Amino acid sequence: MPPLRNLHSRTIEEIKLADTVRKQRFRRTQTSTNRQLRTYKIALNFCETAMAVRCVLESPHICSYCNAKLFFGETKGFCCAKGKIK
Repeated sequence: MPPLRNLHSRTIEEIKLADTVRKQRFRRTQTSTNRQLRTYKIALNFCETAMAVRCVLESPHICSYCNAKLFFGETKGFCCAKGKIK
């Protein structure tokens, strides 16, 4: 088993290397955070550039029995069962 090292006996090269690695990790984290913030800011402006799709429905039909307005897809007589219900 190798002998245990004293934690305070690091060489200057080891200290510089550890400091360089720490700085590189910090920069990578900062770059990732900045990229996320930029993406979030782009999403804030999404509503300003998006266009709403509008659908125009046909004019409603009029029931010949009770004069009710029927939307597209509803059959005539759907509201009053062709005059059976008043």
